[in-house]
Amino acid sequence: MRFDDLPRPEWLPNAIRILDSGTPGQTTGAVVTAVRRRYEEEPERTAAVFDRIGAAVESFRAALGDGGPRDAAAAIADGHRALVELGVVPPAVARRIASVEAAGGTAKISGAGALEGESAGALICMLAGRPEETVDGISDLEPVNAAIGADGLRFESRTADRL
Repeated sequence: MRFDDLPRPEWLPNAIRILDSGTPGQTTGAVVTAVRRRYEEEPERTAAVFDRIGAAVESFRAALGDGGPRDAAAAIADGHRALVELGVVPPAVARRIASVEAAGGTAKISGAGALEGESAGALICMLAGRPEETVDGISDLEPVNAAIGADGLRFESRTADRL
């Protein structure tokens, strides 16, 4: 695990929308158990999907630096495809994301996702400048009020008596 200060390009806050697709039908633990089972049954294929997810993360990080919104959108799309293959994007949520893509944007789940059902938690969306309420398939979703590019939790130092 690493903690890096990432660039916060000017385009980021206006390019990303977080929408709530609803509470997943399964707990994070159930989703993790299903992914672990998949890894045990198909270790090479599942490891390759993990590698693709890691590559998408690194591509997004690069887009924050020398890249731009187009590179960030490509990284989000790559991440989404890998998460679908991993089995954590239920078909109903995949259809919502397909609607975003049909409108010229891109989206992916954020968090554990879900194995089935109508929702999978938060969606990270890049909508190519369109308001979310104008995009079929997501116009009914509530936006999540979150600061994009805000500092997350970090440990400045660790000592045995604090852990």
